[in-house]
Amino acid sequence: MIFTGVDGNKTYSIDYEPFRKRWKATEKSGRKIYVIPSDKVLIKRDSSPIRDRFTLRRSLSLEIEEKFGSVNWDVSVDKSGNYTLVIYRDFEKPGDAYSLDAEQFSLSRTAIAHGHESILIIDFGRRKTSFIELEGGQLKTYRVVLKGGDYINHRLAEARGIPETEAERLKIEKGIELKEAEESLRDILNSSGIKLKDRTVFLSGGGSRLKGIESFFGKVHRCEMCEPELASAFGASLTYAIPMNTPTFREEEVSPATFRRFGMGVLVSLLLFVGAELYIGKLKEDLRSSFRKVQAEEFKRVFPDKPAVAVFDQVRSMYKSGDNDYALTEKLGRLAELLEGKEVKIYGIDYDGDKLRVKGEGKKEVVDSLPVKELKKTPEGSLEFSLEI
Repeated sequence: MIFTGVDGNKTYSIDYEPFRKRWKATEKSGRKIYVIPSDKVLIKRDSSPIRDRFTLRRSLSLEIEEKFGSVNWDVSVDKSGNYTLVIYRDFEKPGDAYSLDAEQFSLSRTAIAHGHESILIIDFGRRKTSFIELEGGQLKTYRVVLKGGDYINHRLAEARGIPETEAERLKIEKGIELKEAEESLRDILNSSGIKLKDRTVFLSGGGSRLKGIESFFGKVHRCEMCEPELASAFGASLTYAIPMNTPTFREEEVSPATFRRFGMGVLVSLLLFVGAELYIGKLKEDLRSSFRKVQAEEFKRVFPDKPAVAVFDQVRSMYKSGDNDYALTEKLGRLAELLEGKEVKIYGIDYDGDKLRVKGEGKKEVVDSLPVKELKKTPEGSLEFSLEI
């Protein structure tokens, strides 16, 4: 899979192998992940007893609407109930966006890719400077100062009575040897409210090239995997290679409500994942091939961002991994475990958003081993049964 991080007019692409969890840079363009500038983002990290993203969204929606009105927002939650809420404003999602990534997380991934999971990241841009505290590979705090390289140019040009283009050239040539540049940089750093003396930092952004900037910190690590100006785009391209429990502003999961909306069509489609495994030994070779094809096609339709390889195992892993809380998937998986190795016929499955109800038929010795609710003997001597999960 090729992912392209996009930060304004700057881009960076990687070719990611999800099964091997490896990536490499590429010149090709792929699914675009746009960076939301750090000054247009509000991030909240908290915990909740709710583990399901869709239920959590419903829970948070009223509070967000009351506090912020109609805004763009998304939330992600891990299996422990730790959630990340991102709200943004004054940024229009491009039509060709595969997903979005807050710049704070993009820069965090860049630092992590360089081997720094606990560090202060400082990104010097033209119009702003972002300060991001990373701890254990997760965002701890962040601050954004609306002063950057252009601020230094402006002060330098004003003090010396020269055009800002000349001030830019002079800044690049002399760095903090220039009193105005040194004072401007100190003003930017002091505006963060963070004590930086003797601090170990990871620097990125075009402003990190300023000569003599190292003297303001204890130890400096630099962006070496890409040009410092590309740090945000680079980090965004790593969104799916370095997961951080961050929202992506795309619907890559299917909620129970969605299942109910599509009704039995989707239920039957997902049942194929279980059914093919349960009956695979009895199917002829031509039917087996057809089932595999339908599985792959339906998987790509429901999960377009995931490779259609070993689809049954993927669906089963969704609930075992805990990375996604798919209620129906979990129940279908439990059904598969209950019926594994047992010769039964399944007549129907119904899911109401809470209970998975299954009707089927099997021999007495098989049915006796199942947690059935109702039994009925058939003329052939087998038992019809129903069970709930």
